[in-house]
Order: sequence, then structure tokens, then C-alpha cells
Amino acid sequence: MSAQPNQIIAIRQAIITNFTNEMNNAGGNPNGRLTMIKAVGGSWVDGIAQWPYIGVVPIRERVSLTAKLQKDLIVTWGINTVVRSSISTEDAYNQLLTVLDDGGGNGVNAVLDSYSHFTLGGLVYASLRQQTDYFDDLAKDRSSGTNQFAAYAMTQFETRTRLNVV
Repeated sequence: MSAQPNQIIAIRQAIITNFTNEMNNAGGNPNGRLTMIKAVGGSWVDGIAQWPYIGVVPIRERVSLTAKLQKDLIVTWGINTVVRSSISTEDAYNQLLTVLDDGGGNGVNAVLDSYSHFTLGGLVYASLRQQTDYFDDLAKDRSSGTNQFAAYAMTQFETRTRLNVV
């Protein structure tokens, strides 16, 4: 990581907090836009016991100069959404697509695109949801021995922070 670890940690925590506040079951918000999410945390592995799950990890960072010779810290985050099904991969994908966007203003994409997420409480001056990549996997549930079909989405989410120039 960079020379700005405290800023990156604070931004990551703000993203996790925004998602947690939008959960209407575990987060306790009856009007939350994340109706199916059971947990939010730091990586793919954190949510193994609780599905569907959102993990937030930094995947790339860079510092760029602006036209006024100021420095911007640009971090691309992997917003990893994981859903599993005991029925089929197709069922897992159908659940995943609904968790991302239910067509009614709810889901991971709605939270990332919302005004409350745009500045993350003033930590960044801009943010933008970018591309989403999809993956799937088949695994055995260790406790029951049954097949578990998982579908994953990694949505890239970029944040921009103005750095103090010394």
C-alpha cells in the first residue's frame, strides 16, 4: 500500500459502514436497500459463514497530479458480492443479480450510486461505480456434505481524495 494508509483505512471503513447501515435485516434498518445481505466485511473469506455477503478490499491505488499541481489519491476498490445456492449455479446467479440491483432502487449498485456514498461523509470529493466482473464456483458444504453453488461479483468502485501537499 501507499504512504496514505490511514486515509485508505478510513475510506474503507466508511464504505463498510454505508453498506452496514443499508442492511435491513442484520443492520436493523427497515428501510435499507440491502434486503438480502447478511454480512459486510473485508474480503471474500470473511463471509463464508454468512451468505449473501459483501467484502470491501482495495485493489489498486495511485497518486495523480491535477491541473493546479495538487495531488489526488485515487483508490479502486473491489466491492465483492457473494451469493450461494444449494440448487444450481443458475439459481446463484439469479440471486446475485437481484442482490446487485432488484430493479426497484435496491441493491449494492443503488447504494454505490447514491448521493450518501458519493463523498463518504466528506472523506473523498468524488466516487464512481465502474465495471462489474462475474465468477462462479462449486464447493462442498463442510457441515452437510452437499454441493454449494456460488456466484460472485466484483464491482470496481473508485474514490478520489485530495492530498495535502507538503
